Amino acid sequence: MKKRATVAIIAILLFSILSLACFADARWITSDEKVETVTAEEYFAAKSEATGIPLGVLIEEENVSTRSTNSIVYKKYTKTFSYSLNSRYKADLGAYFTLEGSGNYYDITECGRVFTRLARGPATCEWLQDAAYSTGLSASSCTLIGGGRFRENYSVGGQIPQGFSVSSTMYVMSQDLNMRTTVTADQLKSAPST
Repeated sequence: MKKRATVAIIAILLFSILSLACFADARWITSDEKVETVTAEEYFAAKSEATGIPLGVLIEEENVSTRSTNSIVYKKYTKTFSYSLNSRYKADLGAYFTLEGSGNYYDITECGRVFTRLARGPATCEWLQDAAYSTGLSASSCTLIGGGRFRENYSVGGQIPQGFSVSSTMYVMSQDLNMRTTVTADQLKSAPST
């Protein structure tokens, strides 16, 4: 009996994780996409934060690695999603990338850090990240997936924002929200170099 219950719980968890990766969340309205060229230092600082590897170690490894004679550029991609139940709330899904190539031909060679963050909301709003990762990295594209929810301060008897529900005597929360987008090498290389 315990074994069946354990198998059922694992199956439910696996289905939940896969559904996050497979389905776009209908509670989002997508808007702006932004691609910026960043410095190597910015890229490695973001990668260090994501991996926990000290910045100096990452830079030293990069300096001694055997790269080809192609140009290496570092990009930061961000896409903004609006919460469809309350457009005052927006979140970003983004990542830092390394591209390598020359002329008009560049490949994605690494996704250094994926992140989600609060893009817009009232001053008392917070974004609580549940997940942020990449999948399907290839030379031509990479899929970014992130999830979380908005949390807003709340006073008992106060007004609850549209699309939120009471989670405690101090906070109201939005529904769980999942973001997904696929970024291509062509999108990334189009940003002007600095």
